[in-house]
Amino acid sequence: MLDGPQISYLYASDGKTLLASMYDENRRNITLDEVPQVMIDAILSAEDRNFYDHIGVDMRGIARAFIANTGAGDITQGASTVTQQFLRLALTYFAEHPQAIVEATEDTHARKLREARLAMAVEQQMSKDEILMRYLNLAYFGEGAYGIFAASQVYFGKKPMDLELHEAAMLAGIVKAPSQFSPASEGQLDIATERRDWVLDQMVDTGVITPEEAQEAK
Repeated sequence: MLDGPQISYLYASDGKTLLASMYDENRRNITLDEVPQVMIDAILSAEDRNFYDHIGVDMRGIARAFIANTGAGDITQGASTVTQQFLRLALTYFAEHPQAIVEATEDTHARKLREARLAMAVEQQMSKDEILMRYLNLAYFGEGAYGIFAASQVYFGKKPMDLELHEAAMLAGIVKAPSQFSPASEGQLDIATERRDWVLDQMVDTGVITPEEAQEAK
């Protein structure tokens, strides 16, 4: 129910020779133990640094975003948790009619309150690791890459477990706005690189890497 469309593989009779792959969306679901810690650290530092502490809604994150946005005079940080983002993705993917998609994504106080309530309910039904795993498998990373496995393949030609720090930070930066932050989009490399560097700074701020590691990755 909560898994997006998958790639189907066609093999020869030897069971090893790949003849073709078919898909509506380039996605292959993986388990969380197939995702390196550096990727988990990058995505949580960028999207939800209090993920393992909150109940689906992060009041500290809301306060931090308010302060950052007020100081910048613009919206530079959001306050949606990974749980809320996963819920929004799931409601959109598995909607049975267009109005359900509108209700899941419209920018209204009613939707945000409903989403917060549902996010807290999700946290009662699913473990943190399951929520994170499903989020990483559902999220769109641009360039036709759905989920972290496809994103790692499309951008870097490798499995997620082989991602290096600078690569993980780049992918974590893309997911917020793939059309804006994809390094493969024409004329967007500088913007994508700035976003990657921002993610690295967040990782320093959360203490998962040192300033020296961030500088080397940049």
